[in-house]
Amino acid sequence: MNDLMYCGDAEKEIRDMVLNDYPESKLEDASDFIHEGRFSVEVTCEEDDWYIWVMRKGIHNLSLNWELERMEHPERMKPLLMKVLEEQSNDL
Repeated sequence: MNDLMYCGDAEKEIRDMVLNDYPESKLEDASDFIHEGRFSVEVTCEEDDWYIWVMRKGIHNLSLNWELERMEHPERMKPLLMKVLEEQSNDL
């Protein structure tokens, strides 16, 4: 799974989160003169697992792929979102 994360000032914190849970991941700086705090991530997992992970971590809004998938295929993303919301409500 490949993604592009737009983190701004939280880049180091987000990189650490990814590496903590996906130590085999490949992270590369993707910043340019317009977008700072941006990096690409390559992890070995299924797309749905990645989307669930970024939602659980509360960083889905930083994921370009998550945002694109949400806009283009909301019917696909809704069950994933409902799964995460159900898990969180069970933790209360």
